[in-house]
Order: sequence, then structure tokens, then C-alpha cells
Amino acid sequence: MIDFSELFYYCPTSPSGLRRKTDWVSGDKYHIIKKYAGDVAGSFGGGRTPYWCVKINRKSYRVHRIIWTLINGELSKDEHIDHIDGNPRNNLINNLRVVSNKINSRNQKFRSTNTSGVNGVGLLVNKTKAGEN
Repeated sequence: MIDFSELFYYCPTSPSGLRRKTDWVSGDKYHIIKKYAGDVAGSFGGGRTPYWCVKINRKSYRVHRIIWTLINGELSKDEHIDHIDGNPRNNLINNLRVVSNKINSRNQKFRSTNTSGVNGVGLLVNKTKAGEN
């Protein structure tokens, strides 16, 4: 298990909520990336996820889970971190809470295919012809 406290610290003034503890260099001779202690840690995970992420040894970690771990300790695999205000980019510790998957699913935004106006409720259409059993 990675000890995130050696790499990052929680900082509410950082856009991601995390800052680096150490200098970091990556890349090859033509494309070198340098990050320094105190720099904002993380970037957006691309088009597939709206969350801040950091990569460690080529594996991506969501910043909100790292922040929770730094402040409150380890999470189990079945525990989820919910952004209370629904904004996945707001990683302030007072906006995060541990919930089950069931509770986390209730806090989602409406999907574009929602026809009922209620999360998790859809319209069931009876496709049999009228009068048939």
C-alpha cells in the first residue's frame, strides 16, 4: 500500500486539495516533466472522469480518496467518498463523506434519459397489445 502522506499534504487553497511534499521528475531526454514541492498535485482524469486524479507508478488515484485517507485513515474497498454538494471537483474535506454505494448512487445528477424527474425511477412501458394477456 502506498503511504500518501510521504508524497502529498492536504491544502484547502489548492485547486485539487492536494500539494506535493517532494520534487518529482518524469519522462525521457526529450520530454521531461518537473514538479516541485508545494505544487498543486493532480490533474483532471480526462474525458472519462470529472475527478481530480494523480498518477503514481503509472496507476491513477482519485484525489478525493487520497484526501480522505490523509485526514481520516484508510478506506475499505466497499466504501465510497461522496461529494456532498455534488461537485466532483470540490475536494474540501468538509464536502466529503463516506457512504455506501447505494447512498452514493442516490446523489447522482439526473441522466439525460430520465423521464420521471426522480433519480433511479424510470418509466415502464407495457409493450403488449391492448386487451391481450
